[in-house]
Amino acid sequence: MQEIFFKFLWHFWDYSVAILPYFILALFIVSFLKVYLDTSLIIRVLRLKKSAPFLTGTLAALLPVCSCSVIPLAYYIHNFSFNFAPVLAFLMIGPVISPVTIFLTLGLLGPKFALFRLIFSFLISIILAYLTLFLFKKKEKTLEYSEGEPLPKKKNLKKVWSAFKEEGLEIGKYLFLGLLIASLLVTFLPPEKLTFLSKSSLSYFLIALISIPIYVCSGEEVPLAKAFLDLGFTPGQAMVFVLAGSGICVPTLIASLRFLPLKVVLYYLFSWLILSIGGGLLYDLLSQI
Repeated sequence: MQEIFFKFLWHFWDYSVAILPYFILALFIVSFLKVYLDTSLIIRVLRLKKSAPFLTGTLAALLPVCSCSVIPLAYYIHNFSFNFAPVLAFLMIGPVISPVTIFLTLGLLGPKFALFRLIFSFLISIILAYLTLFLFKKKEKTLEYSEGEPLPKKKNLKKVWSAFKEEGLEIGKYLFLGLLIASLLVTFLPPEKLTFLSKSSLSYFLIALISIPIYVCSGEEVPLAKAFLDLGFTPGQAMVFVLAGSGICVPTLIASLRFLPLKVVLYYLFSWLILSIGGGLLYDLLSQI
């Protein structure tokens, strides 16, 4: 028992040392954005019909959101947009790409993994969002347009530090949980007990299917993906988990039904399933070149 405990502590320490410097740096970037970003720009962006999906997707990539925390902002975007493309771009990109997740991926899974996650997720999500311009028509906006909200009177480093502590506690607890789970996986589950899934001809599909119902908050998927790599999964199979696990979950689907039609939510679900599987297959293919 003592040997197992020390093995667990070693894995936890190893993951923590690799990931914490990037996590702290990402938190400072996010805190500056949270304090100094002009939120009234969102409304102006949504008045640009053709460029709005690209711009809201870019905004989503800069904000510290996860698959469930995107819902309030997505609802806000939906109210002022002329079609479903801006809200789909925000929903799909926000949970998977952010300064926190990209820096964490860079630190624990390497630059190639992080770069592929960033470029592939952004480009395919934007394409899928723009397709909704041709597939679905939005009947009406639920709220009237109003001019931008007043900005906070003071923006200073004290507010940045407050935001840093707030985001650190909020995101850090999920990261800590992810580190614990990853360390436990590597400690108690030898590779031969899980590698059967990676050897299946349907492995990419099964991993995506299992990952989607699991609620993985922003950052938590990274140490878990590292654990799966240590357990014998291919980089592409780990990529499937990262994309599917962080990109969408059951609570997000249910909450989005409050303001999006069922057909749009189903498009969102199946698009993300295809994106995750395709991303994993492509990453493994590129890794072999």
